Amino acid sequence: MRTTKKLLIIATLAFACSLHTEAQIGKLAKKAIAKNLLKKKKKPGNVANAGKVNSKNSKPTATAIDLDRTTFKFTPSITLYSLLHGTRIANHGFTSFSNYLTTFLPYLTKDGKEAIDLKGFLNLKIYKDGEFKKSFAMEINAGSSENKKRGIQEPSNTRGEDGVWRHGSDIEVNKLGAGKYRLEFVLAGEVFYNFEFEVYKKVSDDPYASESELYFSKGLWNDYAYFTKNTSNNLIFGLFLMHDEFHPNPNNLRIKTKRVKAEIKLTKNGKTLAQRNREFSLDRGKWQEYEASLGYDKSKYMKFDGLSDGNYKMEVKLDNETSKRIYNFTVTNKKINYLPQQDRAKNTDPTRHIEGWNTITWLKKQ
Repeated sequence: MRTTKKLLIIATLAFACSLHTEAQIGKLAKKAIAKNLLKKKKKPGNVANAGKVNSKNSKPTATAIDLDRTTFKFTPSITLYSLLHGTRIANHGFTSFSNYLTTFLPYLTKDGKEAIDLKGFLNLKIYKDGEFKKSFAMEINAGSSENKKRGIQEPSNTRGEDGVWRHGSDIEVNKLGAGKYRLEFVLAGEVFYNFEFEVYKKVSDDPYASESELYFSKGLWNDYAYFTKNTSNNLIFGLFLMHDEFHPNPNNLRIKTKRVKAEIKLTKNGKTLAQRNREFSLDRGKWQEYEASLGYDKSKYMKFDGLSDGNYKMEVKLDNETSKRIYNFTVTNKKINYLPQQDRAKNTDPTRHIEGWNTITWLKKQ
């Protein structure tokens, strides 16, 4: 019991931290925190009956549950950071859809019972070019003290229609093929979030190559960047990058990473306020976040809430791209204004709301 309490405290603190702590949720999901957190004792009669999952096809066989969807003021969502980090398309076509961070997911029934783990009621449906392909019963793996943030992960194992057991949420895009994919997150029969991306294939022109074809993803990774802050309240700029070359280093075919030089500049009304030169090591096909602190000089960094009101522009020049990436944004009352998609008062589609919690402000490429 003492170990369980300690682990619960660790998980609670993890959700209270900033962007870098959010990234750790994928690691926590693979450890005992998730298991112990959901084993808290409940009083008899205070927990809603959880549904069962048929391990043969990973489809829910849960009995009905009547959730109180007014538990929170806001509709449920999934942080964009965790979507970009947790949606994985491996080079050879294997997939993983896991370690997502949900926000404001209902956890009470209308009669006041707790439904913390939502087993059998939380599902992921996958579509390709508008056609349904597969579904998975997702699992809750951790939660904050007030249940405003809750991590979800892929099932441990699933058995396909061919009778073969597969790990997690692999849909084998090497068999389904390139196309437009959509992840549909469903809670107790109602869709609460959609995430679209595209899968494309590259074929080697070398008949002797050990890898004849590779699969990659593109979508919001390409279009969005973000601002966040560190523990010193310094302004941090970040974006997701990867490369899709078979052999980024022709002199050593075993090397799969690619070194990329980046020029990052912040301007206001044409005047340069900060500039950083960085070099990143990009993984092949694996989207990763890359960050840079912004400062007036090496000894004085900009603060997250230190920008004066006005119109700003972030410029990013990567030496493996022909054109600059431009991100325009405005500041009002020393606060970086949200995009309409992130502003809940302006967003028109709750199932595609860009969630940044209160730690990340997203920017869209022009």
